[in-house]
Amino acid sequence: QSDIAFYSINDRLAEAEGTRMLAMIINIFCLLFTGILTLIALANVFNTVTNGLILRRREFAVMRSVGLSNRQFRAMIMDECAAWCLRGLVPGIVLSLGVSWLLFRSVSGSMTGMTFTLPWGYVALAFAMTAVAIAASVAYGMRRCKADSVVEALRMDNA
Repeated sequence: QSDIAFYSINDRLAEAEGTRMLAMIINIFCLLFTGILTLIALANVFNTVTNGLILRRREFAVMRSVGLSNRQFRAMIMDECAAWCLRGLVPGIVLSLGVSWLLFRSVSGSMTGMTFTLPWGYVALAFAMTAVAIAASVAYGMRRCKADSVVEALRMDNA
């Protein structure tokens, strides 16, 4: 017979639950990926700053021998580290916002009702974590630099 009617039944509640679960899985994946990248970045920042300070002990010893005070030395190191921080954070945040936008565009094609919002909390967290990593590495590096006397630091390079 040609009078057969086709009916479709949509379960909107199941669709909404599936969409919510997919969004949660994507969020968990992104947060785990971000956490791993954050730990790698923090280790790199600590390693770079600390090794940079330790390798320049002779330079710092020469500066101290010509009259650079401890306060001026700390200010110089903090200015350097702030510059390193900004050189890494600004392009990193711009790049991460671009990636966030691209991820939003790819996900919003399959899910409706999503809006893009800038993740200001994560941006603030990135600034805070970078500041903590810089402060910890500077404190460690400066302690290592101060452990040597000026004469010892100059002598070690010649040996």
